[in-house]
Amino acid sequence: MTNFYRFLPLLPVMGALLLGTGCTKRLAPLNPAAPAPTMSEPATVTLRDIVGQVLLEGETIVPPFARVGIKSPYHAPVSKVNTTLGAAVSQGDVLIELSLPSAEAYHEQTKLALQQAETDYALANKQFQADIDVARQQLNTARAAEKAATPEELPIASSARSDAEQVLLQTKLDKERALLPYRRQQEQVSQLNQQARAGEKQGYIRTPLTGTVTELNAQPGKEVGTDRTALVATVVDLSALQVQSAMTPQQSGFVKPKMEVVLTFKELPGSTFEGTVHRLTSRPNNKGLVALIEFKNTKAQVRPNMVPHVAVKTGQSAKNALCVPSAAVDINRAGLPVVQVMQSGKWAEVAVKVGITDDQFTEIKSGVSKGDTVLVTP
Repeated sequence: MTNFYRFLPLLPVMGALLLGTGCTKRLAPLNPAAPAPTMSEPATVTLRDIVGQVLLEGETIVPPFARVGIKSPYHAPVSKVNTTLGAAVSQGDVLIELSLPSAEAYHEQTKLALQQAETDYALANKQFQADIDVARQQLNTARAAEKAATPEELPIASSARSDAEQVLLQTKLDKERALLPYRRQQEQVSQLNQQARAGEKQGYIRTPLTGTVTELNAQPGKEVGTDRTALVATVVDLSALQVQSAMTPQQSGFVKPKMEVVLTFKELPGSTFEGTVHRLTSRPNNKGLVALIEFKNTKAQVRPNMVPHVAVKTGQSAKNALCVPSAAVDINRAGLPVVQVMQSGKWAEVAVKVGITDDQFTEIKSGVSKGDTVLVTP
């Protein structure tokens, strides 16, 4: 069975594909940004060279572990600001120095700040644990589906179960990475509390993360900490930026973790960036899959919210391959690929074995012949 049958890594996606009337379900074009035909039209099966790739659009995001919002642990005037917007900083660097009125006030405020840091950590831990609970439920669903699958359905169900296991494992790892800045913030405030006990009157706000200052809200002589929820600085690790790309069910059948990716960005014409597919994850309410892509952010050129264009290399190629337009391939109720072929003046559904895709065309290994007429529908 070819990789195409892995187009449904998560069972809920398969359910969405198979709902509705009729025996087959139309797949969206591989490239969501490409204009789709407005009506059905015929196409001829041809021979062509094909290099496997999938084109995606997406957004540039900061993963939770790569951003830290820094709050002032005290209500006090700023004595000195040691950084600037856009500056590179290292974990532990003093960003802001505060002048405190008394050791007693310093001690009292650090106690409150420590309580807030502990609360922030608990809330973050709860949030990321919820993601793990969702991933675990998806795995349970996939295991149940695999157990109940017929021999024909078993390859798809087994693949869905395997992918769900990987999602759960990666979600656990992501939680640990995401909680690191919160742990460091706790450690920093705890250290400040110890300094206050020792009678020091100078307060230091340090960064718990190595990265770039993307927000700075402190000026010498101005008070900070009046609003304990307000951030005095934000630090982002630009080397850890990711691209998040939504996929159609057909695209998700070709895209796999560790595949090489070439990225370009609308705001950086002429520049290309290399990356890999980090993992696939489900979208909220199981509305399809998302590819998370890690890449080398050379010279920190890429910034959050830049618009990426993604080319995922499937690592496959074929010469003189029998091909049809990708939009001609349907999925029937059994989850198998089919095309509509003109036979004796009528359209007939024909099961096919598919190979690689270059986004516009899909290789057909068996089921049709060169010169056959197939139906391409929007």
